[in-house]
Amino acid sequence: MVSDDNRVETARRLTDIVHAADERFLPGASPVDRRAVRECRAQLLELAARVCDTTRPVAPRGMLLVQRLLDGGPLYGNGRAPRLRAAIDEALEALEPMP
Repeated sequence: MVSDDNRVETARRLTDIVHAADERFLPGASPVDRRAVRECRAQLLELAARVCDTTRPVAPRGMLLVQRLLDGGPLYGNGRAPRLRAAIDEALEALEPMP
């Protein structure tokens, strides 16, 4: 889960979701909450950058939370920007290894 390859792939998935939610594009078949993703764009890109930074270690729990975010939860549905923001913040915090 914390391998460099998995981290890069996970970061790519996050950035793909951000780009797909761009209002210049027509909605796809994905049930992603485009409005929430647009509102949380900066936080999602920050999360993707942290996950992709393979020079810094990550905690497995943080990667698990990012994976859960990608597999369901507040990224999907409608009107969930506050929940999405909270989930991103939780994942960012959990990515930091314990000293």
